Amino acid sequence: MVNTLYFVVGLPHSGKSDVVKNIITNISNNNEEYEHYEINMYSENNNNLGISVYASKESHDWCREQVELAFSSEISNIIVSNPSLRIQHWIDYFTLAQNYGYNVSIKMPQYNLLHSKTICAGNDQDRHFKRKIELSEETVNEMINEFKNVKKIYNDNKKCGSNVNKWLEVLEQYI
Repeated sequence: MVNTLYFVVGLPHSGKSDVVKNIITNISNNNEEYEHYEINMYSENNNNLGISVYASKESHDWCREQVELAFSSEISNIIVSNPSLRIQHWIDYFTLAQNYGYNVSIKMPQYNLLHSKTICAGNDQDRHFKRKIELSEETVNEMINEFKNVKKIYNDNKKCGSNVNKWLEVLEQYI
């Protein structure tokens, strides 16, 4: 059995949760174990649904720590959803995967940029928490630009497949 880090990346409300559900269904159908983490879980675990996890160093650190615990426990399938759009965060997770001998599988849902931008701006309601996500226009635009950047890197380098070593070589060029 190949140990895999599933890395699900996208803007808010781009379909990441649906991608995660499909991954979990496939893993479960094969009677394999998995752990799923995302930065949003930090605020849920700390009873603070009001913080902005998108910019919170604590939420990213917490998620990375949970993932490393799953690696060290030899969980065969680790799913990280909504990790970050910053290349350095990708490198952090992929380096962990490399150190523990995992392959990577990057998943990017099909997204509707206008829909994501509308929800992020607070003009619609978050379907998961039944509350609005209100990010500044500057933050929304920064997230969109970061996503466009990682999407381009991903599309230009799909040939790396699940080889974490090749992905790390590619990503190092962008920092």
